[in-house]
Amino acid sequence: MSNKRPAMELGTVLVVGGCGFVGWHIVNHLLNFPSETDASVALPKPEEDPRFDYPQLAGRYPVCVAKVAVVDLRTSNNRLPGAEYYDGDITSAESMLEVFRKVKPDVVIHTATPNVLEGNKPLLRKVNVDGTKTLLEVAGGARGDWGGKCKAFVYTSSSSVVHDTQSDLINVDEEWPYIRGDRQLEYYSETKADAEELVLKYNRTSPSGMVTCAVRPAGIYGEKDTTFTYKVLEHSSKASPTVLRMQLGDNNNLFDFTYVGNIAYAHLLAAFRLLATKTRIESKQSEPLDHERVDGEAFNITNDAPVYFWDMTRAAWALTGKVVEPHQVWELPEALLGPIGGIAETVMGICGKTPRLTRRTVRYSCMTRYYSCDKAKSRLGYTPIVSVEEGLARAVGYVVERERQEGQKKGHQSNIMEYYAAFNPNPPYMFRRILLLLFWLIALPASTADKPLYGSKEGIPGIDASFDYVVVGGGNAGVTLAARLAEQSFNVALVEAGGFYEINYPPAKVPGAVGIGTGTDPMAIRTPLDWGFLVDTGPGADSRTIHYEKARCLGGASASNFMLYQRPTIGSMKLWADLVDDESYLFDNVFPLFKKTINFTAPNEELRPANATVSYREDAYEKHGQPVDVTYPHAASPFSSWLQLGLESVGVEVTSEFNSGSLLGSFYCPFTLRPADQIRSSSESAFFRSPYSSGYLETLTLYKNTMGKKILFDQKRATGVEVATAGSKYILSAIHEVIISSGAFQSPQLLMVSGIGPTDVLQEHEIDVIVDLPGVGQNLWDHVFSGPTYPVAVETFNKLAMDLQYLISQIREFKSSHTGVLTNHGFDYIAFEKLPGSSRAGFTERTENDLSWFPEDWPEVEYIAAPLFIGNFSDPITMQPQDGRQYASIMPTLVAPTSRGNVSIISADTDDLPVIYMNWLTTETDQQVLVAAFKRVRDIFHSEAMAPIIVGEEFFPGKEYQTDREILEVILDTAMAPWHASGTCKMGTRSDRMAVLDSRARVLGVEKLRVVDASAFPVLPPGHPQSVVYMLAEKIASNIIGYSKDED
Repeated sequence: MSNKRPAMELGTVLVVGGCGFVGWHIVNHLLNFPSETDASVALPKPEEDPRFDYPQLAGRYPVCVAKVAVVDLRTSNNRLPGAEYYDGDITSAESMLEVFRKVKPDVVIHTATPNVLEGNKPLLRKVNVDGTKTLLEVAGGARGDWGGKCKAFVYTSSSSVVHDTQSDLINVDEEWPYIRGDRQLEYYSETKADAEELVLKYNRTSPSGMVTCAVRPAGIYGEKDTTFTYKVLEHSSKASPTVLRMQLGDNNNLFDFTYVGNIAYAHLLAAFRLLATKTRIESKQSEPLDHERVDGEAFNITNDAPVYFWDMTRAAWALTGKVVEPHQVWELPEALLGPIGGIAETVMGICGKTPRLTRRTVRYSCMTRYYSCDKAKSRLGYTPIVSVEEGLARAVGYVVERERQEGQKKGHQSNIMEYYAAFNPNPPYMFRRILLLLFWLIALPASTADKPLYGSKEGIPGIDASFDYVVVGGGNAGVTLAARLAEQSFNVALVEAGGFYEINYPPAKVPGAVGIGTGTDPMAIRTPLDWGFLVDTGPGADSRTIHYEKARCLGGASASNFMLYQRPTIGSMKLWADLVDDESYLFDNVFPLFKKTINFTAPNEELRPANATVSYREDAYEKHGQPVDVTYPHAASPFSSWLQLGLESVGVEVTSEFNSGSLLGSFYCPFTLRPADQIRSSSESAFFRSPYSSGYLETLTLYKNTMGKKILFDQKRATGVEVATAGSKYILSAIHEVIISSGAFQSPQLLMVSGIGPTDVLQEHEIDVIVDLPGVGQNLWDHVFSGPTYPVAVETFNKLAMDLQYLISQIREFKSSHTGVLTNHGFDYIAFEKLPGSSRAGFTERTENDLSWFPEDWPEVEYIAAPLFIGNFSDPITMQPQDGRQYASIMPTLVAPTSRGNVSIISADTDDLPVIYMNWLTTETDQQVLVAAFKRVRDIFHSEAMAPIIVGEEFFPGKEYQTDREILEVILDTAMAPWHASGTCKMGTRSDRMAVLDSRARVLGVEKLRVVDASAFPVLPPGHPQSVVYMLAEKIASNIIGYSKDED
């Protein structure tokens, strides 16, 4: 019997969020499934495999007659032929009006929502509630005439709006009340409830009389699903057979899983019925009866076939060959697992991360939750077309075939699952992860604040106070500035959002632990120090949302970075001086300031390996510099000595000039490291915990765990800062100046929320404009890397990351004698070069012109030793291959970038993290240089000098990636930065429209306000900026002190 249904004529349909998971399927359905007729957009499906032999969708669902348009924040991906695409922001009425004027929709289907897993409350509120309100007002004509009238508005809500994430729900209908407030443990669901309520209240009340309804999907899965299906298959690929046999609860809990195609169909039915209602109203026919009404109503959408939770999960595993028979299952009672989940939360909470096993996930796996869709069936005419079983085959088949295709195309991504599943002698994945961190935390000293603070005092939260200077931000620059000013007996308040890293996260002191928490995966391990920034890499790097590590603690970056200490080039500082029209920034003039902070100690040649001899100039350091220690680790990475030989073989010679104004060449890089005990020397530990500091800290008052909320002004003179400690707001007044040192992301944020920045941004958030400075948040520089990995015949980080016995022995050695591999993170050998002529053959004239802007001594590329598998840097601890071999990478890093990003705000509150667009590799120049550097690294690996340790073919991305285009695809998919974000409050001259500061770091257009940190850089010099930040803090401190003395 034919399932063909009458065509649905929908007019012009605008799908909001049409590049997302549900939105894409709605567009596909509206266009009558081009995914089944156009090879360019076909959904991957395993061929000649009976497990995935499912029929086409076309002909089973009704044909649609519609003109289709899509608006999404970014529409570069997930496009379908036949639809029009527009970039737009639903939180901006102007943006939406522009789209509506072009599209003139009869129907709006609103699916847009942030990723619930990101947990960004301000963003969820802004998009789900504020964005929906804006969209309703634009569509209904309340925000102005756009040349048409929208008749019908369908909103994608969620079945979770009536669920508290804890209770069982059995065949629940739409009469259940919303769950809000303390009872709602999932903020996403609360915002969806608020938005749904807005939509339903807006029914028939707009100027155009637009009719509205809401669709509540339950348990969505299907092709392009990145949550349920992908996570279930990811778990099965990583877990051992033993772990797969474990079942949380008794599996008597029924659960709704709804195929996404059925959900798309329900949206179109809702739109179709709303249009019929609108016609009925306009033709003055009788009102729909209550039992047939669609407008102003919400509809549960399910597959109308709830299944047992673990049956669904195991069915997905079985489709990939991971079969768990019923008699093999180990039932783990919920009553036992709940407390275990609580323990896991405590353990992982110490590390700033939520474990996979929590009390909430235990409850989720054991609860019953299914809904009645009788209302949708009777009023919309809804019937699920694709069964649960077919939908699962489609979803799993999509992932399996996509992984296979990616394996052929770029082995680096698709094989990651295989890497995890390879032979591993250690405990299963989740437990290994917890054990690794447990050993770190238990083995390191319990008394972590190893020396007391000398002489300083802590401010009293909640009490207004007055100081000579108020410094907001206790990182490299902030601590240095505050300490130098206190040295001169000024009363200084230092405001820091975090606390002491030695107490909150003791592994931060250990060089070998620096990689923990740095992964790009938003769901990877994070430390308790992490701000939790998620950045958009930009279209040049596949518009990925990644984690970008920044430390929230005293010491800032110096408490979490890789401790590399080298200085910029003479030419780069001349360019700086030229850009700000101030010769005091010439290298010779700032050289004494570079020296001032540093207490250098020569390497211990008795402990350091003989084949890891360092080369340096003693005159690069002051004999009596204070107080930050710089030295070399007792251990050296075995891979680094081979890299030195490989670099020499391609013409990159050893240099000792790296702290004297020249970088071209290779060298073992010194660390900011205490020579005696081989632990980190940060700005906080150096200035606050050394005997050197005892004489001046009496005039420094520390406000830790305190957030700068707003700079206060009298006219255009900064008078102080509103701060908050544990929610209590109070004012710290500044007699002389306010100094902002909150970093490249949050210094511009604090300026903007205080009324200094681009006028349009400030007005959007109803912030009074003090000064219109369009450059605030712009000019974001960063370095970018991506590189290949090879199997090697020397010990690398793989052994430390995956061999627990070895890890334990090294922790013991580090504790007892301050020796062993934990004194070094392995990224200890670096090199800089301008690419040779042979590597530049493919450069365009534009690329060469762009690169000619940089001074002659400014290298284009840095090479960094990385004795581990890098890949996409998703999690450097848990992503390591488990096949028993050792791996090493060389990271070619772009240090003359021409792409620029930006930072903006989402509210007037600094508690809401800023929005960060890195825009890496958006220029042809950057792409060509990094591709050439990638190929150069391969030449180094393939050199005769390194042949003795290379024991196999290229592991990542694989030798099949040879053309520039293929290599670029790998780079765009894996590019990451070494956390050198800078330049967002750049110095400049008054003729530079984008300048924010003058050469003395004073904010233009106001008085008594400075910004001193990496955001102040007019350019990001080549290399690692730690030394430059210290220099800048010393320089501005000297400026302030000299000016104050002149006043006296």
